[in-house]
Amino acid sequence: MKLAVSDDESFIRRLDELIEANLADENFGVKELVNKSGLNERFIRRKLKNIAKKTISQYITGKRLEHAFEMLQQDEINVSEVAFAIGFSSPTYFNAVFHQHFGFPPGEVKKRNFLNHQSESVASDSIVPSTQPFTDKWSDKKMVLKKYKIPLILAGSVALILFLVWIFRFTPVSGDKSIVVLPFKDFSADAGNHQFADGITEDILDKLSKISDLKVRSRTTSDHFKGTTLTMNEIAREVKARNVLEGSVRQEGNRVRISVQLIDAYNDRHIWSENYDRELENVLGVQGEIAVQVAAKLKAVLSENEKERVEAIPTRNIQAYDFYRRGRFLINKASGNQRADLNKEGLMNSIKYFEMAIAADSSFALAYAGLAEAWFTLSAWGWYRPYIEGLNKAKKYAEKALALDPGCAEARHLKACWLIWPERKFEEGRREFETTLQLNPNYPGAHQNYAQFLMITGPISESRKHMDRAIELDPYFWVTWNLNAWIYYFEEKYDKAIEACQMA
Repeated sequence: MKLAVSDDESFIRRLDELIEANLADENFGVKELVNKSGLNERFIRRKLKNIAKKTISQYITGKRLEHAFEMLQQDEINVSEVAFAIGFSSPTYFNAVFHQHFGFPPGEVKKRNFLNHQSESVASDSIVPSTQPFTDKWSDKKMVLKKYKIPLILAGSVALILFLVWIFRFTPVSGDKSIVVLPFKDFSADAGNHQFADGITEDILDKLSKISDLKVRSRTTSDHFKGTTLTMNEIAREVKARNVLEGSVRQEGNRVRISVQLIDAYNDRHIWSENYDRELENVLGVQGEIAVQVAAKLKAVLSENEKERVEAIPTRNIQAYDFYRRGRFLINKASGNQRADLNKEGLMNSIKYFEMAIAADSSFALAYAGLAEAWFTLSAWGWYRPYIEGLNKAKKYAEKALALDPGCAEARHLKACWLIWPERKFEEGRREFETTLQLNPNYPGAHQNYAQFLMITGPISESRKHMDRAIELDPYFWVTWNLNAWIYYFEEKYDKAIEACQMA
């Protein structure tokens, strides 16, 4: 179906037709609209910006929500059914987007319509017959106004508050230090070098996450946008992070160039960019340099301990680093996979790489921590028997990591886990969780597991706080949403628990 563009009206009308024809298709987005329209994406974006002052994604979402509003006015359809009917597979996400767009949740639509009808009825009852003298009519009107003076003032105040909330909700606050690090592009001649670029991305992200004054979105969130066609503004708004760090890695022989740029995505404003040229064996300190520069540009405050941790170089052995990154890549891939056999295989293979990293550099604390995480995960999920043997291996390697680097947050996290679950030393485990989050306040896995522990011991309010933080940092990890459902269950918020299950 080709799009006629003779004028603005026909342009918008045909876009609307395409969106309406694919309303229930959750996969229908920018790319699909562009393909079906037969037009250039840049042309559509420019045209929509001039006509509707919206991006393509915002326009599609707005049209879906307009249809949702109309559907919600019908008595025979509920919120979940409306969500699915307009292409939202998650009622929770639909609820959030609807609330963001209109300023109130979808469940309020029928109620607000009832209030509108009620006010119309009051107004019609208050009309003074035209046969009365003018002075009598004005007197009666004054009585009506006096009668409804307080409700009218309250209604006006509520409307003003809602308007201000809406304004401030969508206007980024100056000094917002939230950031998402997009996967770095690999421009190396070797097509199989992508793991090196992935490793640089994750290292920078890990360094940034150690800075408590920043709000850093997780690696899982970052990976979600690999190869995306979304604009930076659209990505930033989806993950609720004002700033975006993107970059590229180019390796030619023994030379490496890492290029980065920091952007205020809400305002499409370039903040900072830099190229880092290094010999391969000297590349391992660059990630800390970049993190410190990003923090400075965002005016984040670093304590002396944080600066020391950010600038620390975990190993100077490039071979050990390469093995470690390959092992970490497999753990990351396994942790997001729902098929147990592939998870087990990936974790077992990661162990080999961590062992090779340790063989290359026996003082490499992070390699021991990675080895501990692999053994703990294999045992905790029942893929290694006897499981207690696997947990003891995890304990041994985590303790070795901490002996080499007491500030290793990954090893502290694992220590907290084994203290609580196999050893049932709750208070010691609680202290280790708190220490972990002091070392890395943006560590989603630690917030998640601490929330699980608090769900069991209480208080449930503290569990909810850490669960919400884990969701904020890592909204695309199914395990996090699964645990979120359990916490809602114990809070006796059953509708929200079901929605969290659907999200998972």
